[in-house]
Amino acid sequence: MDWQTAVIDWYNQGLEQASKLANPWTAYQLIAIAATYWLATLIARMSRPSVAALIDKYGTHPRVGRVLRIPLERLKWITFALLLLIVGSVLQTVTSPAHSIIVWIAASLASAWIAISIASRFIKNPSVSKIFAVTAWSLAAVFVEQASKLANPWTAYQLIAIAATYWLATLIARMSRPSVAALIDKYGTHPRVGRVLRIPLERLKWITFALLLLIVGSVLQTVTSPAHSIIVWIAASLASAWIAISIASRFIKNPSLSKIFAVTAWSLAALNIMGLLDQTLGFLDQLAFSMGDFRLSVLMLLKGILLLGILLWLASATSDFVEERIRKNADISPTLQVLFSKIIKVGLIVAAIMISFSAIGIDLTALKIFSGALGLGIGFGLQKVVSNLLSGIIILLDRSIKPGDVISLGDTFGWITSLKARYVSVVTRNGVEYLIPNEDFITREVVNWSFTNRRVRLEVKFGVSYASDPHEVRRLVAEGLLELDRVLTDPAPVCHLVGFGDSSIDFVARFWMRDPEKGLTNLRGQAYLVIWDILKDNNITIPYPHREVMLHNVE
Repeated sequence: MDWQTAVIDWYNQGLEQASKLANPWTAYQLIAIAATYWLATLIARMSRPSVAALIDKYGTHPRVGRVLRIPLERLKWITFALLLLIVGSVLQTVTSPAHSIIVWIAASLASAWIAISIASRFIKNPSVSKIFAVTAWSLAAVFVEQASKLANPWTAYQLIAIAATYWLATLIARMSRPSVAALIDKYGTHPRVGRVLRIPLERLKWITFALLLLIVGSVLQTVTSPAHSIIVWIAASLASAWIAISIASRFIKNPSLSKIFAVTAWSLAALNIMGLLDQTLGFLDQLAFSMGDFRLSVLMLLKGILLLGILLWLASATSDFVEERIRKNADISPTLQVLFSKIIKVGLIVAAIMISFSAIGIDLTALKIFSGALGLGIGFGLQKVVSNLLSGIIILLDRSIKPGDVISLGDTFGWITSLKARYVSVVTRNGVEYLIPNEDFITREVVNWSFTNRRVRLEVKFGVSYASDPHEVRRLVAEGLLELDRVLTDPAPVCHLVGFGDSSIDFVARFWMRDPEKGLTNLRGQAYLVIWDILKDNNITIPYPHREVMLHNVE
């Protein structure tokens, strides 16, 4: 199989590289590296208090102090890299360049680790910081593979220059950020212009870093030779690519998609800048398995995932745009708006998946077996899910409920905010949102207070004493209820005498309202208060039950 061939090739390359290192100087250099690391650790522990005291003395400004403490946290590695440079120079001078290759590789890796750790220190998101560190260290490992080309003092010099340049760019960006922000606030008065100008401000450190690297690379190329500035130019290209990619990802609203786009695009750009893109793609294409005429490699799989992600994003953006346009069309009912939006969204997603499968060479006719298994799964384990999905389609087609309707289902009373594929969202008067399965709206009794129209009739019952004039009571109550803002004037409120009770003349007042989503109990309570005030102002009493007890002398 292809992946086995690739592993064997890597193994043979490893044996070839190991044969080149089979000499006593390999052991001598490894011992020298270990001793240098121990000495760097000892020196860093002894000098750390003195360096910290100098930083506290001269780094009085909070931002300057924080920046100066970053190299202090890497003091051991900085000392280790410097000592390795000294050891490598001594070995190269006393013996030969071939006897110092491993020391120079270790010095280069130590310098790269310093630069990577300092850079990742300024990335606030822990996950992004780790991704950056792993990616950058992988690139450093590529440098190890090209050790024969990089095994010279200028490799370490350039890496140290890159680390120093990044530290200087961070310091300059922090000191100049307030001034640049003030200029943007002064001239970027238009909201859109201000937002666009603030995007480079968020990348001020990286922009400064790239510009400084261009200056350092030009100086090295002029003073020494182009071969002694290659790594600096590579770092400048990587920084420039990261600036462009980070600005582009800023316009992707979804945070997860934005991060995936940034990491993928920058990884491809880094491999292309270093000339490793074709080798990487070739290796990923070799990692494959075959089944008859069908061949699937890691490269094809990654391309399919990337294409699927892009198509799903385009499908989502297109469906959202179409849904917004449909929602603004007043000629289409709310239920049809939801139905059309769902059909378009599902169709676009299915099309995106089919195109992605075709792109990686999967024959869609081979999905017949999968569809059969899916049918069995639906029959045995997904009955409720499919029932809710079909119920949702039925609800949209018969238009029995729609967003904005006020409904009662069992003990739940509220208004519908949205219709989903599996459930209906109902918000009650106390702010609780119930996610009711679609099936319940098909199988249970539902009271839709606003199905044909939004008018709802309420009634309140009360009684007055027999000394009152019932005609006057009916007139006063009917007129008084019109004072409430939510009570409709057409049809007008009415008050009817409904019976003669043991202690009172019984009445019922009926009135109409058109906003049940604002509550029923609160309006009914306001109606009772109006009736109370009317009866009290007109000296009409509300009786309460009483009994007379008569005692007879039985003697």
